[in-house]
Amino acid sequence: MKQYSRFIIIGLGLLAFFSYALPWKHTYSGIVLVNGPGWLTTLVLIGSLFILGLGIFSLKRTPVNPRSITLGLLLCGLGPLLSVASIINLIDERMNFITISFASTIVVIVCSVYLLAHNNSNESLLKRIILTCSIVGLACFIILVFSSRYILNAQQDIDNTKYGAFLFAICYILIIIRLIYKPEKEIHSDSAVDQNPQEDNIVNTSHNQ
Repeated sequence: MKQYSRFIIIGLGLLAFFSYALPWKHTYSGIVLVNGPGWLTTLVLIGSLFILGLGIFSLKRTPVNPRSITLGLLLCGLGPLLSVASIINLIDERMNFITISFASTIVVIVCSVYLLAHNNSNESLLKRIILTCSIVGLACFIILVFSSRYILNAQQDIDNTKYGAFLFAICYILIIIRLIYKPEKEIHSDSAVDQNPQEDNIVNTSHNQ
């Protein structure tokens, strides 16, 4: 991924983060909806999934050592337990999808900054994480538009979605397009980068002979 593309994704992530300060629904700003009913249980659910992913990552680390295996097993056991407990609690409360969208925005920003600071380091994995979080955030926006009565606990549907939510959705749509669409020039540059190590190896072998 080109350097300017990474700056674009960071900028869109920061703009999506700023959109929470703007009105999202009726008189409610995005940050108010983030702290709405069920926000704490939703955060516990997100954290449990993160713990589970960290445990799987620890088990797959190389070289294998007893500490990473022990840590991975503990996290893989703790993650599902917290997930089940939070899901059971959400049956009585309700899942706050805006809290999920806010968490996805934080992940997008963190992964984009890491991708910018570490060139070609786990780029494919980070791009998949950013794309997944963008899709999740966009899905939360759709739920907000069509399920305001559920989210806001209102007596009647509130369909006047404000510009803050639309700004958030536009940012995520642009991020998804930028990650999926790869210009022809960028494809050629990437293929050239892949060919350079092979050419260097050929030159080195010829000199050695």
